[in-house]
Amino acid sequence: MAFSKTNWTLVGSLAFICAGLGLGSAAAPVLLSESAPKNIRGAVVCTSGLASTIGQWAPYLILLLSKKVNFSWRWTIGLSAVPTFIQLICMIFVQESPYTLAKQGKKGEVEKFLKRTFPAEKVQKEMDEIFQSSVEDCKKEEEQEVLTQSSFLKKIKTLVKQRQVWYLVGAAVMQLLQHFLGLTFVLHVSPKLSDKAGLSKPVKSLLPKFLDLLSSLFVILSVDFLGRRKLLITTLLLLFCDQLVLGFVLGRTENQSLAKFGVGAISIYLMAYTSGIGCLPILLSVEIVPYSYRGMASGMGSFSSWLGTLCTSRYTDFTVNKIGPSVFFIYSGVSVIVLFLVIFLIPEKVGTPLEKIDNSVGQTTKYQRLE
Repeated sequence: MAFSKTNWTLVGSLAFICAGLGLGSAAAPVLLSESAPKNIRGAVVCTSGLASTIGQWAPYLILLLSKKVNFSWRWTIGLSAVPTFIQLICMIFVQESPYTLAKQGKKGEVEKFLKRTFPAEKVQKEMDEIFQSSVEDCKKEEEQEVLTQSSFLKKIKTLVKQRQVWYLVGAAVMQLLQHFLGLTFVLHVSPKLSDKAGLSKPVKSLLPKFLDLLSSLFVILSVDFLGRRKLLITTLLLLFCDQLVLGFVLGRTENQSLAKFGVGAISIYLMAYTSGIGCLPILLSVEIVPYSYRGMASGMGSFSSWLGTLCTSRYTDFTVNKIGPSVFFIYSGVSVIVLFLVIFLIPEKVGTPLEKIDNSVGQTTKYQRLE
């Protein structure tokens, strides 16, 4: 993109970047979840959200540098190739997950991987469980004539027969609806509201990123302790109440006191969003379905998320300029829908090894016993 001479070259380069982002957003959660020990699986997958939050500071630094040094847009875009190159070099040293290696019969590589991840006395036990799970998965796939390379529709039909398709749909719908909870509206009105509240320019710019960072750290530290469902239900209830408050307050911020109250409500909203619905659906999509469908589940979730991003980019101006703060009452209704999805469709898998995930319709309102 930095060396593009025509518009078509620029657009073509952008298409390759978008393809890479789409494939990476679907593959990364699967690799992370399958590589992490069961007791910190949630923290490992959610760490990618923290890294993304930290990475969002880079464009601000590059733009700030470009203004001081008088860079052209080509330099600004070209510099983004540096982190891509670093990731490419790092990926050379990243192994496939032990589940994939076990299915390929690479016992030596599985043992080498597990020795880096587990204490020496637990390596053999983990190996036995992974290879036993791999054999059982292969038998089930042969019985159902649904191999990993099978068609998408055949896999869906099998999930319907097993009554597990609702898990898949629930996780995908959650990643779609997370974009219809008002985040873009909040980020749009936050700077103006901060001005009315009398906040300084640095505080106004850094506050949302700081809250994202704080919330991401909270999720990493608590998701494997509190559980996914409990964290989601709590943050969704908080989000629902805060959306009602924002619906009333944002239209009445003429004086500074109400504006400050509005900034406080937005801060609570951002923390509740990031701590729950903002990151946990990615984790859920890769740990509530059997191994053979994990990649498909992550891909469907990623597609739903990008579809939601596309929709919000089109309707944000309309909601801000035509509907106004009252739209938060609609967003609160979406929060209720997501809350019911979590309560009735999403099972708790905290502490459950991926190779022992229950393939039946489990108890979605109780924790699985820790192995």
